[in-house]
Amino acid sequence: MHTFLRSVAIVTLIAVADSCAVRDHLAPETSSCRTTEFLGDLDYYVIPDGETVQIGQSVLGLSGNMIPVISIVKAGGTSLAVGYPEYTITYEYDSEGRVKKTATGGRLYRNERFTSEFSYAPNQVTEIYSAYNFRPEPYVETRVHMLNADGIEEKPNFSYANGLITEERYANYTIKNTIENGNIVKSENIPVDPSSGQQGLKTYEYDLSQLNPLPVFYPILAAPAPFKPNRNLLLKITDDDQVLDNIGPYVIEYSYVTNDWGFFQIEKVNRPNDNRISYNINGYKLSCQ
Repeated sequence: MHTFLRSVAIVTLIAVADSCAVRDHLAPETSSCRTTEFLGDLDYYVIPDGETVQIGQSVLGLSGNMIPVISIVKAGGTSLAVGYPEYTITYEYDSEGRVKKTATGGRLYRNERFTSEFSYAPNQVTEIYSAYNFRPEPYVETRVHMLNADGIEEKPNFSYANGLITEERYANYTIKNTIENGNIVKSENIPVDPSSGQQGLKTYEYDLSQLNPLPVFYPILAAPAPFKPNRNLLLKITDDDQVLDNIGPYVIEYSYVTNDWGFFQIEKVNRPNDNRISYNINGYKLSCQ
């Protein structure tokens, strides 16, 4: 969960050759669009040059399963046929545009399902969480989330500045973030025991001319949010872990695609000293007025 939240806080997945290409593929900057369904960690097939793949066709995904193609997206010069997600989240909204219900399911051939229903009061969100997976009767829990003046549910082991996380404290390490222009630009992982050799450094690059669309298109943070997203569009992450000093840093680049299906964010992962490239792809079904 920590990794997931960190990626959500900083994401906006992009790897584009120039700023014009970035602008051409951004989702519309309008709060009238809402995410109705999120498809996480989509399976995909890399389409070889010269091969034609059609929507609805079944292809062999990276997972080793046959997947029906729901869309074809491009990351740089690579075409990717995307299919089954690892998990899904659907959203319902109240008359004020706030998330009133989410439903989370596992991979399409599993039976996992969780729901959360939200009600709002000043400085407080009440969540009724229900888990249905493999149970004759659902497990139900009521959770009360207290919000600060920034509308953030503060965590006791976190420090904040204007809703952004400046420090995270854990048993064996601390993460210290440097913030500039409303964005986290550097994260330092500092171990409690310096001899462990686990110190790491991540740096983040943004397009300061583009706003981060995630506050509009990723309402998983809406009820309640554990932090504010970054202000601008993330272009690149360089992850230089001192444990891997003799190997080199991971470089993660990001791209967006908007098409008839919806909105996709694509993460291209370049491994150190390795020619292999992998992709992480998320999809968003949108309802725009």
